[in-house]
Order: sequence, then C-alpha cells, then structure tokens
Amino acid sequence: ALIEEMKSAFPSLNEVCGEKYPKNVLHWIGYIYRAWSIASHRPSSSLYKRCKADDLLSLYYVHHTYDPEYCVEELEKKYFGKQAKSDYEVFRQIMLTL
Repeated sequence: ALIEEMKSAFPSLNEVCGEKYPKNVLHWIGYIYRAWSIASHRPSSSLYKRCKADDLLSLYYVHHTYDPEYCVEELEKKYFGKQAKSDYEVFRQIMLTL
C-alpha cells in the first residue's frame, strides 16, 4: 500500500532507465567486473569505460559457465592485450578485501 502511494506520488519511481538485464546475468556481470578489477589492479571505473555492460552481455552466453579466471584472462587479452594474475593472486586479493 505504501509503495503504491509512493509510486503514484512520484511517477519517476515507475520509470526504468537503460536496459534491463535478467538477475542472473546482472549478477555474473558484476562478479566478473569485480574479479577483473582485483586481478588486474585496475579501478572498476576504468574497466566500465573500456568494456561496457553490453559487451559483457554479449559474452555472457559463451563465458558464463567458464571459470572466472579464464574469463578475466580473456577480457585482459581482448581489452588490454595482456595476461591477468593467477587464481591464487585473485583469491588472495579477494580475501584481503573482506
């Protein structure tokens, strides 16, 4: 009831900006961006600028069942022309951020 009142009082809450992605696809894209940022020691903002979400969406159906390390290596090759860190180094960085 309260949500409906808010939506009627503020019509902009009903608007959807940009493209909508399925929840599982959005989760995978976010996960890959995070793993890529940690593995490459690059800020995620620089990865967003270089590789748009639509680019990752097009890779989802091919890469979503692969190991994230493999996906990150492929993205590094495609967008930066170099190899990413090993899975041990990625795991270590993730553990340090927790």
